[in-house]
Amino acid sequence: MRLRSASTTSSNASEIVKPKSSQVSPEDASARGTAYENKSKQWNKITNSIKIYPAKDMVLLSTVEKVGFKAMIKTLDPRLLLTVTVAP
Repeated sequence: MRLRSASTTSSNASEIVKPKSSQVSPEDASARGTAYENKSKQWNKITNSIKIYPAKDMVLLSTVEKVGFKAMIKTLDPRLLLTVTVAP
């Protein structure tokens, strides 16, 4: 029994072309979306959660201003424009 080499293909196989998917992944759709409007329901929900985080977990208020925290929030929801300021 003799096997065909990888370079040998049938003429039917070369004619089959798979269409490209037009669907967008949820991550890509979210990243392409516009930023939340201030005072929108989702914006309020997220920012209130961020405000409560330092008190509940007893961490420094400055935690929410650090690069790692902001990167995490951006990863979770790229549409959120994080403008957190901590009063002195």
